Amino acid sequence: AFELHEGLAQTLAAIKANVENSRFLIGTGNENTKALESIVPVIQGAIQEVRSIATELRPSSLDDLGLIPTIKWFCREFERLHPGIRIELALPDTDEKIPAALKIVIYRIIESAFGNIAEHAHTHWIQLALQVEHDTVALKISGTSEDSPAQQEQRPDLQLRFAEAQERTLLSGGIFSATQDLIGKITLTSSWPIRGTD
Repeated sequence: AFELHEGLAQTLAAIKANVENSRFLIGTGNENTKALESIVPVIQGAIQEVRSIATELRPSSLDDLGLIPTIKWFCREFERLHPGIRIELALPDTDEKIPAALKIVIYRIIESAFGNIAEHAHTHWIQLALQVEHDTVALKISGTSEDSPAQQEQRPDLQLRFAEAQERTLLSGGIFSATQDLIGKITLTSSWPIRGTD
């Protein structure tokens, strides 16, 4: 989505600016000016379409396979890219009780949190648990830290570090918490009521 928005959309915007500039240099009343004028709205439409696609972009596997297989695929890829980190999963057999609107939210929170933990926590282990029970969807992500207490104190505040996960949780009607215990274990929890999330 970022590459579409910052790459293709920006390229189209530059083309549009060049066309408009050429139209100005040629002047009015010229046949070429009229041809260039007709191109501008077409380019503008393409820019809007690219930005719309980037905004709504989601992994196709969410729709094709479902949330649980997509999480498993993501974790396999994450372990491949970070061979020093082991992931423990506790997932339900099916995601049919999880509202469709929450699936992309949950996936993006996992994606964001894993990247942050891998970058800042110097961990060798991440645990991910997703539960659906008592009309609640609960996502819990934990990771150990090998940093010394002094190094941990120098890290940004947890709420700041995981602001993206917190924002996604709150905007989708959930509750978020981030804690760190005395030995450096970080635990992120997002939970949503099942009713009213579609």
